[in-house]
Amino acid sequence: MPTPLIQQVACADTIDLDLLDRVRHETLTIPDRWVTEYGEYQSGGWGTLSLLNQTGTATDVTITDCEPVATDLLAAMPTTRQLLSDLGLRYMWVRIARF
Repeated sequence: MPTPLIQQVACADTIDLDLLDRVRHETLTIPDRWVTEYGEYQSGGWGTLSLLNQTGTATDVTITDCEPVATDLLAAMPTTRQLLSDLGLRYMWVRIARF
């Protein structure tokens, strides 16, 4: 039986702050391939990196139903990859957004 969504969300409070700091460091030090998407709906300054998506291409930020494929960016982010795995969730896509 699947874990109820409320229990999945509630587990976020147990994530180690040092781990989140390492994820932050990975995010800030990966190659600068941020994609501006939905520009007509925003005032600017937003960027997105795709870690899991339909194509495995990091610049593909299209949201669709799919079986996720890891992008090369996720391969270069071992701490982030492990965190996503340890959460035990089933993903369709995973993106990081920068404001």
